[in-house]
Amino acid sequence: MAVFCNKIGIGLTLLFLFLAGPVVFAQTTSNELGALKVIAVDPPVSISRNGEEIAVREWGLTLTEDDEIITGVGGKAYIFMSLLSQGNEIFLSSSTRVRISKIPTTDEKTIHNVEVVYGKVRAKVQLTPNQEIRISTLSSEIVSDDGEFIVEQNSGNAQIGASRGLIQLFSKRTNQGTVIPENSMATVFQTTGTVTMSSIPKRFKRGFGGPEDEEFDDVDDMSKLRKMAVKRQREMEMNLAEAEKTRLANEKAARDAAEKARREKEEQEKAEEAAKKAAQAKKSEDTAVKKDASADAQVMADLTEEPMEDQSLFMKYKWHIAATSTFVVFAYLATDEASKFNALDSENSSLQSQYASTSDTTTRTNLEVEYEVNKEKMVKLKSNIDLYNYISIAALGVEGYLLYLFFFSDDEPDTEEKTAKYHPWVPDDFMLTTNHQQTHQRLKLSASWKW
Repeated sequence: MAVFCNKIGIGLTLLFLFLAGPVVFAQTTSNELGALKVIAVDPPVSISRNGEEIAVREWGLTLTEDDEIITGVGGKAYIFMSLLSQGNEIFLSSSTRVRISKIPTTDEKTIHNVEVVYGKVRAKVQLTPNQEIRISTLSSEIVSDDGEFIVEQNSGNAQIGASRGLIQLFSKRTNQGTVIPENSMATVFQTTGTVTMSSIPKRFKRGFGGPEDEEFDDVDDMSKLRKMAVKRQREMEMNLAEAEKTRLANEKAARDAAEKARREKEEQEKAEEAAKKAAQAKKSEDTAVKKDASADAQVMADLTEEPMEDQSLFMKYKWHIAATSTFVVFAYLATDEASKFNALDSENSSLQSQYASTSDTTTRTNLEVEYEVNKEKMVKLKSNIDLYNYISIAALGVEGYLLYLFFFSDDEPDTEEKTAKYHPWVPDDFMLTTNHQQTHQRLKLSASWKW
């Protein structure tokens, strides 16, 4: 019964994480108690940390004490404590800078202070037993147990608009507290610390939406902003994955082109070297023929008698030599291709194991690309293996037939007339050469018959 309950709990947990969306899995660190994170809804968004500017990527960064989040022109950011909860989240409008710090406490409770240096933020604050978020400006501090409000800091004065809940405002200069009613806006003057009340103008709510700068209503605007942030996060992650896939494909194409160029150069150098050696051999042969032409005819006959016997011996067994050589060459090629095929198969098994053991999107994309490349190579190798096997079997069959004729035919001497009479399928000329085409080395087999 306990095992069954554990399985149900694990299944419900996985289902919940799946429904939460890809943003949860895109974080680089886990959501520890009291930890704040930031997502770049629209770039540019950066963090100033220890004098260094860090660009906020699509997957977000974990914030530390004294971090300053900066949105550039057109940039928007989303600060949250947990994507699994609906409270304690802050949206930064364009051209905004906030500073994150911790307020010391005597108990285990964590209090984060988000100071608006300049710009505009929209906050949804929800007090919990262990965590609390407070928003402050240069001249005031805003505290709420469960409420939504907008804060704008500019030219020394701060404006705070209450959308929902009980919002308490404390002036740093006068140390006096003020309650801001819903749908009202308080202005805190930097020089005097005095507070004035007015209604919230329409323009005050703008600056948090999408490209159209949509004005959200006061009932569910924070949930809409949250959905917008998650949607934008997913779009940016998909674009990032597609860009990474394209980059890997381009790098592979560049490597293949470089390898092709290298092979072409090597083949060209080999062809030039072979032509040079052939020319030298021809020159040496011509020189030797000219020297031998002046020798005595009888001496020439004696010298060439044994080579003629050797030549006739070769001609007598030329088809055995051709069939056997063809079998050996193509059997070796088939064995070599099979060895390469097995190596790629083992490598793909290893890539599958790596793919199953990692959850990193970039690593999985790299593994998928490499796996598909290996599969294409294996298909080509399999085709070559089949071709070489067929040729080897054909050559072996021809050799078997020649051996049968050698051992069981009559003793009549082999002549061209006998061959034409009893074996018309045997060609008069047979040649096996190499052929270079498009940088791939090939074997060329040719035969001719006289009628």
